[in-house]
Amino acid sequence: MPLNCIADGKPTSNITWTSPGGSKISFEPSFSLAITSKMDEGTYNCTADNGVGTPVTATVNIIVQSELVVLKTCALTGVIKILLYLQCVVSLQLAV
Repeated sequence: MPLNCIADGKPTSNITWTSPGGSKISFEPSFSLAITSKMDEGTYNCTADNGVGTPVTATVNIIVQSELVVLKTCALTGVIKILLYLQCVVSLQLAV
């Protein structure tokens, strides 16, 4: 997902992108954010600081909308005359 942060000022501003956890993830005005799971959801901040006055911060709220995908199902058919316990294993994957 491309993210862009445009700042205009003199002197030129330094740009810092931070993740929802507060980690600095980029120092470029534009970068591509790799969304791999629901854990990437949250508020990302772009801070522009040119050393004059107070730094300015803009926020981007990323919401990961996912759907449930069933990768494996199991079924039992036929007539069985004994007591049988069948365990079905279902794996789930987030489709982002």
